[in-house]
Amino acid sequence: MKGITASIFVDKKFGDCSNGGISSRYSRVTVIGLGKDAEIFEPTEDAPAVRLVKRKIGGKVVVHAEPVEGLKSGNIGWMAGGSYVSTSDSRFCRAVGFYGAVSLHDRQETPEMYDQLSR
Repeated sequence: MKGITASIFVDKKFGDCSNGGISSRYSRVTVIGLGKDAEIFEPTEDAPAVRLVKRKIGGKVVVHAEPVEGLKSGNIGWMAGGSYVSTSDSRFCRAVGFYGAVSLHDRQETPEMYDQLSR
């Protein structure tokens, strides 16, 4: 499992809202699954693995990154925690279909927390 290194961007005004997600502990990630030409670096203790997820919402393709690590038992996730991932590497831009950052969905919640915050 190899990929390219990307930076995590956290809003300075609001801070980390990931509920203990990887953006609260790291400033970089290793984006895996971008193809053979992007298999360069192995994830490390300082740059854990994330993958890109593409979904179609309202007829448009939406891309986000999420950790490869599993959810904590019984938690709901992955959801956006307010952070973004990006790199200037053209292989990342080619994979997401544009130049820029993608939302990092590294937040998870207990069902009780989800119910309380969703009202």
